[in-house]
Amino acid sequence: MPFYQEIIRLPGKRRGFHLITEEVLRAIPAIRQLRVGMLQVFIQHTSASLTVNENADPTVRRDFEMYFNKAVPENDPDYEHDYEGSDDMPAHLKSSLLGCSVLIPVRNGAPALGTGRAFISVSIGTMAVRGNWSSPFGANNVYLKAMLIQPAITLLRHQLLPDFPSGSALAFTDGKLYLVGDDARELRILDTQYRTAGSVTLFTHPQYRIPKPEKADLESAVVLKHKQATYLAAFGSASLDTRRQILLVPLPFRTSDHPVIYSHYADDFWSCSGAIAEINIEGAAIAANQLVLANRGHESNPHNTLVIARPDCWNPFGKTARISSRSNCPIRARASVA
Repeated sequence: MPFYQEIIRLPGKRRGFHLITEEVLRAIPAIRQLRVGMLQVFIQHTSASLTVNENADPTVRRDFEMYFNKAVPENDPDYEHDYEGSDDMPAHLKSSLLGCSVLIPVRNGAPALGTGRAFISVSIGTMAVRGNWSSPFGANNVYLKAMLIQPAITLLRHQLLPDFPSGSALAFTDGKLYLVGDDARELRILDTQYRTAGSVTLFTHPQYRIPKPEKADLESAVVLKHKQATYLAAFGSASLDTRRQILLVPLPFRTSDHPVIYSHYADDFWSCSGAIAEINIEGAAIAANQLVLANRGHESNPHNTLVIARPDCWNPFGKTARISSRSNCPIRARASVA
């Protein structure tokens, strides 16, 4: 995630609310290169503040000053801190009320401030009235720090698996990464260095890439617990009758005494999921002790649907898998079924 930081010196200004958007943008030309990012601007002065507000009508800024002068009046006899004049302590209070930092999203090379809004710096100390922003403890300028944050995905390494046909789902537990392929004959097990640590034969087939008409289409996988045992559950897409399998691999896998369980979606899964026009399961996760399956939409069925089920929806007896389906399509909500 790249960071860019610049220190910006603002010239002396009289007390008031001042537009500084142009000064900020001139100092950070790198912002024009960002499609998406964040811009943080921080003002390094104890008697100045920073905010974002309307820039179209100057009376807004004058009304701001009027309001804060009333809210935090000068010449209060209870103030002890008055080294720089009667407005010394009010200046510090106003600075804290308004704040010294703003965080703005960046979109397409510019800060997404909104319509008619700008960065506004606030000069509120005694010395500002005299024509600059100095104090006995600082320089004759106010300094801003502007930092750009650009989110990025950094490639740390890559690992080739030339003898594995496709990787459609991943699950990790107890230091092992399990790789499932929608047309693979086996489950691949990798260690934390992504080296092959073992494999589990799932299907007997003469070809290492099972042809499309015959494949189980295992598109998603999740680690789940059932009756105090741990399994890697791999789910077929269920887009065809031949793809309605659910495979459960006991973990940790030991060939001698842990056979793979070949199951299927419970019978009532299909009756409950009847509200979905076409089944095509392509994602799975365990959330709040429920199994969440993602059903992918496409052109003929433009509704992506989450299917929420009990974790034992693969139970072959088919009576324990109470299911509801909820659409995440923003245009039309789909009623829950159970």
